[in-house]
Amino acid sequence: MAMKVGTPLPSFEGEVEWLRNVRPDLSEGARLVFVHFWAMSCPACKANMPDVQSLRDQHLDIRCIAIHAPRSPEDTDVEKVRQMADEIGITEPCAIDNRHVLSDRFDLSGLWPYYFLFDAEGKMKRRGAGGMSLNILKVVLAELGSVHSRTTGEG
Repeated sequence: MAMKVGTPLPSFEGEVEWLRNVRPDLSEGARLVFVHFWAMSCPACKANMPDVQSLRDQHLDIRCIAIHAPRSPEDTDVEKVRQMADEIGITEPCAIDNRHVLSDRFDLSGLWPYYFLFDAEGKMKRRGAGGMSLNILKVVLAELGSVHSRTTGEG
C-alpha cells in the first residue's frame, strides 16, 4: 500500500549495502529528510540528478539519502553502481538495495525515480515519482521554509 502524507519515515535497516560504508545519521538535528530512489538504467534518474545534487548542496537543513533500487538484473552489479554513483556525484549516504528491502518498505510500486520528503517529526510531507516530480518537491521545500542556502548563508 502506498505511503501517505503523515506516514513515519521507514527504517533504513536491513539487507542493504551502503556505499563507502556510510549510513545515514539522522541524529544530527536535520529539519527535513529527503530520500531519493534511483537506478543505473533509469534515464530520468540520471537527468534529474543535477537538480537532486543542487538541493542537497544548497539546503543546510536537509539530510539527503540516496537509494539505488535496481530495475533490472543488470542494475544489480554493485561495482557498476559504485562507479555510476561517483560519476553522477552522489556523495550523500547511498544504499544499494538489490533485494528491494527499502524499495518495498517505501512502496515504490515499480516507479523511478522516486522522491520522499519527511519533516522534522519524521512524517512524510510529500512523495513523487517520475521525471517531473522533483519540481513539486522544490515547491514544498519552499513552503516548509527550507531557505537556508550554503551560498548566501541567509534564512
